[in-house]
Amino acid sequence: MDQPEFWEDYLHEVPIYNALIENYSAIRDEVLRYRETENPFVDYPQYDVIDLETSKEAKLYDKYWAVIPLSRFEGEAADFIEMPGIDNFAEFLAARIKHGRENCPTVVSVISPLESENNLANVFVSRLVPGSVIRPHTGWVQDWMRLHLGLICDPECYIKVGNEQRTWEEGKIIAFKDGGPSPHSVVHKGTRERLILSVDVRLNYLKDFIPQL
Repeated sequence: MDQPEFWEDYLHEVPIYNALIENYSAIRDEVLRYRETENPFVDYPQYDVIDLETSKEAKLYDKYWAVIPLSRFEGEAADFIEMPGIDNFAEFLAARIKHGRENCPTVVSVISPLESENNLANVFVSRLVPGSVIRPHTGWVQDWMRLHLGLICDPECYIKVGNEQRTWEEGKIIAFKDGGPSPHSVVHKGTRERLILSVDVRLNYLKDFIPQL
């Protein structure tokens, strides 16, 4: 069969999929409480991509894209890109992850079983504000399915994978292969922030539940 661009309809038997949805309210409340006490967000690493409309180099995103890191990273942009003004990015990132996990214990309880098996990584809260654009690109992670759990959503904030488009919904999951084969992009035309929890699950683990992978 032709592989879909979005995979959430195939994940209903996957334990992490159901655990994220079942714990949505607690996850959302912890993230919102954490952000009220301080500013835990860091800018997502910026790099150049080839703009598919102009075939010229352009920045990955415009306006604003920031994240709260909550797990180790494997094959993500953070492994390859240094952050301006930060001498030791690895130490900086490790400290942020530690602090985030202390403040988001429900996320930790949900992800830890798969994390300990090395089947889950690259967990972060992702924030976009109205007017932000993430240009079409293929992500760094080749061996993972990316799950997005909607925390605060705007119906006019869209993600496009290949030729298909979705918008996030609070308490629901969108899933796609970040590393391709299809490029993905985001355009925020709404009026409120978009806040999601992003979780990568290893494809080899998911094959036990999704034979067509």
